Amino acid sequence: MKFFSIAEALSRKGCVKRYDKVVDRLRRLRERYPSVARFYEVKVEQSEGIATRLTWSIRDGQNLDGRFPGGYLVRSSRTDLDETRLLFLYNMLDMVEGNFRYPGQEQGVRPVRHRFDRRIEGRLFVSVCACHLLAAIHRRLRQAGIDHRWEIIRPRLATQCRSAVSMNNRSGDRIMIRQTTEPESFHQEVYRALGINMEPLSIQKRMEQHP
Repeated sequence: MKFFSIAEALSRKGCVKRYDKVVDRLRRLRERYPSVARFYEVKVEQSEGIATRLTWSIRDGQNLDGRFPGGYLVRSSRTDLDETRLLFLYNMLDMVEGNFRYPGQEQGVRPVRHRFDRRIEGRLFVSVCACHLLAAIHRRLRQAGIDHRWEIIRPRLATQCRSAVSMNNRSGDRIMIRQTTEPESFHQEVYRALGINMEPLSIQKRMEQHP
């Protein structure tokens, strides 16, 4: 269920926090996924008409496991491997394929439309470098207990941005301020795992005097 995104919005600036609006979002979510929603019990805490916390629990978990077992089978001709080793190789293959596929789609590495070998090799070199970088990032994140795919991590990290504001003072001088938005809980978790500063760029101020 997508309860997590609604609960996370309660701690984010500019998101829906009114109690009636949050309840309405939950109602529409239940209507959209009725077969799954009936197995969840959701509670919304409020204070003066503002939703402060959203919690949920599984109801009738035995029937939920029977309705959505969530299992899958891996078929292989490798009879020399046990189940643990086979699953490890399968997950590694899936990760490698995903790392090559994502840079190609997102960064425009593919398709290759060059005629000269040196340009084709340059494209492939950039793709391989991006895959090595993603593999290193994934390893650090998994060590910290973060096991999301990159196509999930990147859009969520993109919510922290660099904003610029400009204004004129009474003297007619133009003041420009550039600063980074506050990191959310998910940003902080990823930054700590990667050893990155929570505020990579400091506040920058610049003034252009009126002629």
